[in-house]
Amino acid sequence: MANGVIQGAGLVFGSIGGILMITAVLLPNWRHNDPSNDPIESIQFHQGLWSRCVSLTTGHWQCDGYDNFILGLPDRIMIARSLSIGGVVFGFFAFALSFLAVKCINVMEDNPSAKQKIGLIAGSFWILAGIGIGGAASYYAFSVKRDFEICSMQDMGFDRSGTKCHVFGTCLFLAWAAMFVLIMSGGLMICGSCQVEEEQYNESRAYASYSRVKRNLSNTWQRVARNDSGRNVDKTYV
Repeated sequence: MANGVIQGAGLVFGSIGGILMITAVLLPNWRHNDPSNDPIESIQFHQGLWSRCVSLTTGHWQCDGYDNFILGLPDRIMIARSLSIGGVVFGFFAFALSFLAVKCINVMEDNPSAKQKIGLIAGSFWILAGIGIGGAASYYAFSVKRDFEICSMQDMGFDRSGTKCHVFGTCLFLAWAAMFVLIMSGGLMICGSCQVEEEQYNESRAYASYSRVKRNLSNTWQRVARNDSGRNVDKTYV
C-alpha cells in the first residue's frame, strides 16, 4: 500500500513539473530588458525560445518568431531549445510509463516484475526531463549574466559595443522549479518501484507459509475424519 502511495505522489508531482516545464518552454519571457537602464520604461522587450515580443504598459503585445529553428540562432537559444525539447520528450514518455507502473492502476497485474521495471524506467525519465529543462535554463541564465556584465562594462565606459542590458525572465524561474519538481517525482517513482519487489516478496513468502499450514491442517483433518469413519464402521459390525 505504501509503495502505491509513493508512486501516486511521484505521478502527481511529475504532472505538475511537466506543466511547469511546458509553460516555461512556450512563454516568451526567458529574458527581458532591464527597465532601470532603459530610458523608455513604457516598452518592454521579451525574448523566449521561440519568439521575441514587445509589450507596452497598455497591455498590448506584439510577437515575432525567429527565422531559423536550430542552426543560425544564438548559442543560448540553440542549446536551450535542444535541451528543453529533450526534457519534454523524456517527460512525455515518463508520464505514459508512470500510468503503467503505479500500483493503483490495474494494468499488468499478472506481471509484477515488468511493472516494477517500468516504474524504474519512468522514474529515470522524470529525472532526465528535469535535467534537460534545468540544463536549458541554467545555460540560458549563464548567457544572460554574461551579457549583463558586458552591458555593465559599457555603462562604466569600458566598452562601446552597444549591447542592450537584459535580466532574467520569469520563465527561467519556472524552468528551475520544474527541474526541482521533476527530479523529486523521479525519485519518488523509483523509491516506490523499488519497494514493490520487497513487498511482493514478503507477501509471496507469507502466502506460501499460509498455504503450507492450511494444506497440513487439511490433510490432518482428512486423516482424522477417515479414522473416525473406520471406527464407526467397526462398531456397526460389532
